[in-house]
Amino acid sequence: STMHLPASISCSTIGGFLAHRGTGVLSTKYGKIEDMVMSLEVVTPTGEIIRTLPVPRHASGPDLTMLFLGSEGTLGVITEVTLKIHPQPESRQFRAYIFKDFHTAMQAGQTLMRSRLQPCAMRLYDETETKTHVSKVFGMQLTELKKMREARSSSMFKINWIPAYYVINTEGRIIERTVDVKKLARRLTLLDKSRVRIPRSKMSKNPEYKGGETMLRYYLAKSIKYPRVASNYGLEGQTLVKFMVEADGTISNARVTENKITVDDKLPYQKLRGDARQRVRQEALDAFAEEALRVINAMPQWNPGKRYGMPIKVEYELPINFRLQYNSDDVWSGHS
Repeated sequence: STMHLPASISCSTIGGFLAHRGTGVLSTKYGKIEDMVMSLEVVTPTGEIIRTLPVPRHASGPDLTMLFLGSEGTLGVITEVTLKIHPQPESRQFRAYIFKDFHTAMQAGQTLMRSRLQPCAMRLYDETETKTHVSKVFGMQLTELKKMREARSSSMFKINWIPAYYVINTEGRIIERTVDVKKLARRLTLLDKSRVRIPRSKMSKNPEYKGGETMLRYYLAKSIKYPRVASNYGLEGQTLVKFMVEADGTISNARVTENKITVDDKLPYQKLRGDARQRVRQEALDAFAEEALRVINAMPQWNPGKRYGMPIKVEYELPINFRLQYNSDDVWSGHS
């Protein structure tokens, strides 16, 4: 985009920008229209076609491009233009500040521009304009937010927030509006919290496997395959897994936080000596961790956690126990 956005953009053309040497609301950062022009094609009153060179500004003779810009058609009709373009910004942020007087605000603006931060736009209202215009924003009711979002400027500049804090009582009346966080904090300390009642249905709720704990245990027992290396040597263990239950109930970021052998007294393992015993133990631990993560990542969606009735992302911790089950012939099989 050229990032050239004059106030008349809804009813103007590029030809108008050039003929009148227009300035956009973002010119502080991106420059005026003459800063964006590389070359022109112009038809003169005598019918001649002039094409200026697409080169940066230079000092070798008159600059015809600058001559035709702003001439309002008196020197010729601009029929073609080559413009510079800029990448779209990755994000946009808006801030509003209130100063005690116009002079202090002017000094703040000068300091900001000298720092070369180059904001896209910076607007300063005097005391009268502030009372007339800005107070409408800072003093607006919450229901007016919808009106602001429907405005053309809101859509153009992606404005989706109001730079103010509100304290609203139980009757829906705004009892404090401010842009000062400290003032807001002081006001909140004066609230009578004994009168606040949050329904139990709106309080925090932990995520839950669909069907509850019984179905979770059934899923684990059905899904886990006991690692062969652990089964062969009669090893049992416990693997602690942490994972995120996202706001949509999906599972993410599963990781093992603790992994240990809980039973290692069976004869096949006890027969091992030295490095062989340590190697088998580590292989069993690795197998427990791998199987636990496989089963956790394969789980279906959960019922997400909630706070004040809204789904939220919650970290969950689940122990996976690997235990051996023995039959009447003293032969064991694995389960969880």
